[in-house]
Amino acid sequence: MRIRHAARVGAGALLALAMAAGCASKPDDPAATTTPTTAANPTAALAAAGAKVSEQSFRLTGTIGEAKLTGAVDPTAKVSQMTMDIPSGDAAGKIEMRAIGADIYVRMTFPDAPLPGFDGKKWFHVDSSKAGQGPWDKAAVDAVQLAKVLEGATDVQRTGPNEFKGTLDATKASATALQLDADDLKGMGEKAKSIPFTARVDDQGRLVNYRIEMPAAGAEPAEPIDLTLSDFGTTVEVAKPPASEVTRAPSIGG
Repeated sequence: MRIRHAARVGAGALLALAMAAGCASKPDDPAATTTPTTAANPTAALAAAGAKVSEQSFRLTGTIGEAKLTGAVDPTAKVSQMTMDIPSGDAAGKIEMRAIGADIYVRMTFPDAPLPGFDGKKWFHVDSSKAGQGPWDKAAVDAVQLAKVLEGATDVQRTGPNEFKGTLDATKASATALQLDADDLKGMGEKAKSIPFTARVDDQGRLVNYRIEMPAAGAEPAEPIDLTLSDFGTTVEVAKPPASEVTRAPSIGG
């Protein structure tokens, strides 16, 4: 995984995926109150599962390509913390993220990176309520955006009582949630319109796992996204980094 790609994941997809607790449907949407294990329509059932997750905190583990992700999210308190370890060649390193409301803090530690700001000494601060911050705008992607990945699913099929599979069209709303830009979509070609995924819900109708088989995009290799949600209701406490360790987020390229 190249430094540029790792940074983009850290600035955007890390938060988007961390906030998977967001609503796939509004609370007053009938789909949100439908039990996924009994809903006749698998598409609606899957959307309802995503909506249910937004009701309480949880722990998150998973992988994004070769990177390993761990963290915890409280969607009601709007806080989360994530760590992503990237064991890939000369880009091996770590990305840490803390989100407290609109304030996002990202610390990157890449010992071999020939760029300033990647030595893990400072937390980059991003105010996700403001626009015009270049690639760091992607850090503002929230739970609602991620939920659109499942809302836009097509060919959804039930493969078991609590299991589903289908495809995503990344040329539509899910491109934003998945942190894909025009070059990514161009590199994927027609595969961008039918990205396979699988999902699983628990007996309470909550989304507990989903895997998206992201295809290769030009020089970027295929990078499956596999996330598992657990420990619902866990206490999530996120501390703001000391002011002396915080600096404004730099430009990291487009």
